[in-house]
Amino acid sequence: MKNLIVLVFIWGLLSCDNSFTVEIKPVDNKHLAIRRILDSSTEYATQEVWVKGLSSDTTKTPLGSMYQLTDATGSIWVLTDNIPKENTRVYLLAKVETLFSFREGALGLHLVEIKRELQ
Repeated sequence: MKNLIVLVFIWGLLSCDNSFTVEIKPVDNKHLAIRRILDSSTEYATQEVWVKGLSSDTTKTPLGSMYQLTDATGSIWVLTDNIPKENTRVYLLAKVETLFSFREGALGLHLVEIKRELQ
């Protein structure tokens, strides 16, 4: 009997599809996880999305002022007219943009801030 149970268990393991995908769903009904934008840059290119996270590193670029927005899934740069204080919780409506897109992804993926709400 034990041999039959072991055989059935092994058969079940071998017959399973070993590949799986992890789908990162919106953080809530309104906000996307940053990782989802990073992993699906072509899907979200030129779209407006809501994200939330903590503001950090800032820089000035030829495009304008930028800060990094970080949530539990990743970080992304945000182009803005008004940089929030460091370590500020930010709710953000932004447009997803890239500097250069190609089939496998994008170079210079960033968000352009449209509307910000502080928590």
